[in-house]
Amino acid sequence: MMLTQSSSRGLQHSRGGAPLWPTVLAWSGFVALALLFLLYITPRKGAFFGDEGWYLYSALRALRHGELNLFLPQAPAYLFNTGFMAVLGEGYLPLRWVYTIFSLAAGLAVMAGIDGAKAPNRFIIPLGLSCVLFAGLSSLVNYQNGPSLFLLMGLGLYWLSRKAGSSGVRVTVWLASGFFLACSAMVNLTIAPGLAVLCLWLLYTAWRKRDFRSMLAPLSCGVFLALMLGIYLSKLGLAQMFSVPKGHGFHYERALEILAQGALMPACWGVYWLIGRVLGLWPCVAAGVRKLCGNNPAAFGLFIATLTVAAYLARFLLVMAQILPGFPLSLIPATHPLIIMPQYAYAVLCLAVFYGDWSTKAQRRGALCAVVLIAYWAQQTFYSDIPVNISMVFASGYFMALGLVMLSARMGRAGRIIMSVAAVLFVAGCMVHIYYGGWTTEVRPVGPKVELDNPRFQGILESPERAETFARIKQAYDEFGCANKGLITFRNSSLIYYFLDHKAPPRLSYISQNYGMYYNEIRDILDSGKPWCVFYSENVDLLSNKKQESKVMRLVEEHADKRMDIGHHPPRHLYDDFVVFTGPAETGLQAGAPAGNSTE
Repeated sequence: MMLTQSSSRGLQHSRGGAPLWPTVLAWSGFVALALLFLLYITPRKGAFFGDEGWYLYSALRALRHGELNLFLPQAPAYLFNTGFMAVLGEGYLPLRWVYTIFSLAAGLAVMAGIDGAKAPNRFIIPLGLSCVLFAGLSSLVNYQNGPSLFLLMGLGLYWLSRKAGSSGVRVTVWLASGFFLACSAMVNLTIAPGLAVLCLWLLYTAWRKRDFRSMLAPLSCGVFLALMLGIYLSKLGLAQMFSVPKGHGFHYERALEILAQGALMPACWGVYWLIGRVLGLWPCVAAGVRKLCGNNPAAFGLFIATLTVAAYLARFLLVMAQILPGFPLSLIPATHPLIIMPQYAYAVLCLAVFYGDWSTKAQRRGALCAVVLIAYWAQQTFYSDIPVNISMVFASGYFMALGLVMLSARMGRAGRIIMSVAAVLFVAGCMVHIYYGGWTTEVRPVGPKVELDNPRFQGILESPERAETFARIKQAYDEFGCANKGLITFRNSSLIYYFLDHKAPPRLSYISQNYGMYYNEIRDILDSGKPWCVFYSENVDLLSNKKQESKVMRLVEEHADKRMDIGHHPPRHLYDDFVVFTGPAETGLQAGAPAGNSTE
């Protein structure tokens, strides 16, 4: 009986006297979510024709043929997937699992590294990991999510090294920290200036504290980056490095939008803090609300932000269920989970910067992480054509995790409840986004699923209709003898190159309708006199540069001798409307060639 009572007391309280059951409950919930995500959602997300297809194709060609993709030479993130393929094989699903495990490891390293695992707030760690687990667009390491992933892995290890027992372990961890920091720039070289400033700061702080041994991390970062970049340039060539694809480059016209996006949440919380300080707004808040928030302005701010996002998310669900009318077009970007959740995470992070306890290591280190993450985000967005209002999604899980850890030092019991609700809401919003098909709305994880007949897609589950689309693509590829011909595919359908293991024409491995259609490059291939195949999908719902696309399609039809419609009309899903053209031909097709037939 005494043993039972002792066990019960042990479950109720940790060594620090704080209740243990919230931590046990949070870790149990995280483990359940991780199993759900890895074993159910990840395979059932299906295959993505666009961005993930390009990452996979580039990695596969580098592994099998030693080729470097020339579409975006400034961001060789695919080489990391090449390394994973060398160990795990060429499959799609293992690379998704690797990315998920690495992102969770980075989240755990940085949350533990900034000293955020102290009682009574140890339950924040599994809550933060749950946010990292479900956030983001892509399921593979790439040039958008890689910088923040490797950055936080490196910084987390840098701070964890101080807890190492022996000098040998500390040196190893410092070297690992430097390696991962170097990787954060190698996946996307546009953020190298931000990394340089960070390393200089780490060197300065180590010098100021006379901790000269810890300089090994930033110094080794420079060595690792120089080695990796030198090897890469020796294979690529310096001239290729400065060849910039459509949709990337110096977007000076976006600078103000990026500044506005980055300054919006700090400005809002700055006004909130200033009003509370100068006008004493907090005493004017209803007594019941003050009690609910534990008389804590930080908890009240988080409560307001969470309530606002919950209202937006509820409205979105009612619209999707056709219970309420749709949003005005101008408001769609502000009300979709893809926009709401990253902005919510950024709001939580900024609130933590204003209201965290600056006497703690967690606050100071977390603030440094926040500054560098925002600098990385601004640099990436400036050089890319991704919409500014969704570009924070790649780091949103880390935003949320860091914000909760930093706020936890200021929170009492009521605040901890609000933080838990905030984390649950963030995960729920991300799950809603996944349920409706994610970024491209291609595949929902629910419904009947079958496995694709391709060894590289083992474990990836698709709807029967999508599986039929893949089978038709392979059948047409074989029927027209495309294996021995040049192959062009668009819009946003780079996955076909990976699916078929077919070499893409130089700089045409990714043709996006928004970045320009590469008319001259396609014309050169069609005019070469060599045999070719073109797989074209309109993608139904995706935006398009219609003028350029129509010009390219007229060019293809003029040079083709055969056309076959292998899709369904009306399409059952995105990428179910492929048309195949083959050539060359002396006279070409008429623009009105009948759909659904092979035309000689």
